[in-house]
Amino acid sequence: MNYALRMDPRAVRIESLLMVAGSGAGAPVPAARPPGPRQIDREPDITEPEEEAPVVVDARVVTPLWTGPSGGTARLLLTNPRPSPVEVWRWILHPGERYESNPHPAGATETLTVIRGRMTFTAGDAAQRLRGGETAVFAADVPHSYEGSGRGPCELIMTVHIPPEHHNG
Repeated sequence: MNYALRMDPRAVRIESLLMVAGSGAGAPVPAARPPGPRQIDREPDITEPEEEAPVVVDARVVTPLWTGPSGGTARLLLTNPRPSPVEVWRWILHPGERYESNPHPAGATETLTVIRGRMTFTAGDAAQRLRGGETAVFAADVPHSYEGSGRGPCELIMTVHIPPEHHNG
């Protein structure tokens, strides 16, 4: 099967329940572990029953969708469309690296959870510093940015919550 990204000037979206950007032209990443929880080796059927095994994504095999000038990365780990789309990202920002994002659809929100390091995010005109262990949520339907602001890399998990009325699925 072919997994395809649709590039959107406001964000990157997933065409199916989950997509892992592997090496090559849209090739799925082969399962790296023995069977257990469902691995990303086929396009999931969203009509499958809820009690199915969890999906596991190994961030080490996901191709970055953004790479900063100092080696920082952003990897879209998965998008869960139920009940409305939620994108899950893993970011690494090196000191001084900055990513500028266009506004998402009206009503979209983001959460940022810093695992280690420090960062500054700006939503509209408001800037906020975060450090390891802190989480923030903000309206993402305005221009916003992320910047590594510590002495070392900042690792964070970001979620993007898309309102159901803006979901193309």
